[in-house]
Amino acid sequence: MKRPSRPFHLHALGLALLIGCLLALGAAPSAFAQELPRTIVLGEGNSPDQQLELLTLFDARGPDNVEVVTSDEETATLSGLVEGGSDGLGGAMFVCGDPGSGLVVDVTGDTEIPASVYGLLLVSSGVVDGTLRLAAPSGSTIDGLTPLAGIIASLDTLPCEEAAADPGLIADAAAEAGLVINLGERVNPDDPPAGMESAVSMLVQIIPLLPDDPANLERMAQAINVGSNKAGVELDDATRSLLQGFFADHPAIAAQDGTWAITPGDQPGSLVITAQDAAPTPAATEPADVPTATGEPEATAVPPTETPVAPTATPEPPTATPVPPTATSTATPSPTPTLSPAQIAAIEVQQKA
Repeated sequence: MKRPSRPFHLHALGLALLIGCLLALGAAPSAFAQELPRTIVLGEGNSPDQQLELLTLFDARGPDNVEVVTSDEETATLSGLVEGGSDGLGGAMFVCGDPGSGLVVDVTGDTEIPASVYGLLLVSSGVVDGTLRLAAPSGSTIDGLTPLAGIIASLDTLPCEEAAADPGLIADAAAEAGLVINLGERVNPDDPPAGMESAVSMLVQIIPLLPDDPANLERMAQAINVGSNKAGVELDDATRSLLQGFFADHPAIAAQDGTWAITPGDQPGSLVITAQDAAPTPAATEPADVPTATGEPEATAVPPTETPVAPTATPEPPTATPVPPTATSTATPSPTPTLSPAQIAAIEVQQKA
């Protein structure tokens, strides 16, 4: 991902005047006001009135880092991630949170990129505590790419203890956001934003199941099958190949083993992302499901060890009387009845795939 040496050009004088006006007018602190300085990014396409509206919404103050995303800088940041240009509208504000507090993502107004995409970007880059607020100017529907570019370019400068300082990880997290945006139309052509939300849910299920070795394509395919099935997302072969290629090319994303819970927030359009305490659970339970997704021999090899004892005790009485029972007794020791519900579900996933 190409990143400019200085992510944004700050229109210092104009923004200083806007913030000064806000302070002079005594703008009331919003519900998102925090003592810590906030990082605020605004699109170059916003008019002065729209900038003032967004700064008021974000409760901008003197110490805050307020920057403007130019179209050239946005193009450089999103190059190779998404196709086409953006409207240059909207903005975003991020403030760091206490360790363990979780991540809150809130959207005010209409944006084509749902909150979960921005949340996944932050979590994948290592920023897991804080509040991110996205906003569109009143009466406008924005594509959301400008705030996304602003967040990506600000990740390594956030004033948080957990600020993402690894350029490689930031690039991988940005590529993952681009993947989700592109998956939106594949997953749900009639409603791409809903498709993006489904794609995020799917990735949250898939990533903890991925093998440590990115060259293990068979295990990777199994993880994709199980994770997409859990998320209720149907994938065609081309999309499966796209996901396999992405995880192979971005091992830092594939290696993440955290388990995240995404729940609705207190405000409409908001969500909360928190780390699950029982992170090892998927790793302990899913491998039993994953091998059975493509290799029934591994799943069926264990159950027969429990059943052979019973058949050896019962066949002897029938041999003295009827022959038909012998036929039925040889048919009944099938391992299928001894499969656990999880194994049966995994086999059904294999058959559907």
